[in-house]
Amino acid sequence: AWQPSIVTMRFAADGTDAGQSSTPACPGFGQHIERSRFHMPTLDGGPVVLARACAGDFGDRTLSVDVFDTTLAQWSPRASRWLPPGESVERIEIGADGRVYAVLAHDGAPYDLIATDATLGYWRPVALPTPLGLPPQALLADAQRLVVIPDDADPIWPTPHSAFWYDLDNGGPYWLTIGTYPSLAGFEVRARALSADGRLLLLGDDATQPLPSEQLRFAGRSGDADILAALPLETYETRVGR
Repeated sequence: AWQPSIVTMRFAADGTDAGQSSTPACPGFGQHIERSRFHMPTLDGGPVVLARACAGDFGDRTLSVDVFDTTLAQWSPRASRWLPPGESVERIEIGADGRVYAVLAHDGAPYDLIATDATLGYWRPVALPTPLGLPPQALLADAQRLVVIPDDADPIWPTPHSAFWYDLDNGGPYWLTIGTYPSLAGFEVRARALSADGRLLLLGDDATQPLPSEQLRFAGRSGDADILAALPLETYETRVGR
């Protein structure tokens, strides 16, 4: 009644449920969640990761991470960051290994990218090759790599169809590689993912073809964007959604 909480439930296959634990929705009293992201475990016994940006009525704002141990059924606080005036969280993403990434906006200044370390113990800046005038189109991460895709309309980073690749070995992000993809001109990306072999998997529309078609493309660090498969639309077909 005095502060909102997040309640964790476990549901069994037969439909029964059991309350596990709860944690305050925000670390500060009187705060409310502005933006949040959950990462659910893919393996039995794995943790649940909660990252959220919170704001209070008196201007206090935080970016914090909590982890739920599914074996012990307990929440524990991890990395936390106080947001100074003029700084806000534009986007939160969580990689496949549970590491958290956040895009920070500043009044009248370029955007920053920060990340937790592998243990989620603290926040650290991620060095970008150039400032970002717009929030990146996508952040994709697994246990080995992080891919940052700038907005094609960014006035500070004018090269369209590009991606910043980072290695996450030994706690990273390290070893930045910039990939540019001129062959994606006229290709409108609808969805992105990281493939098991470490390349970008892109689903989109190729507007350069005589007949409209959806395509799957593989994009690597070196600037290649090979067509994996294409699905042309028939003359009687009209696209209605993704």
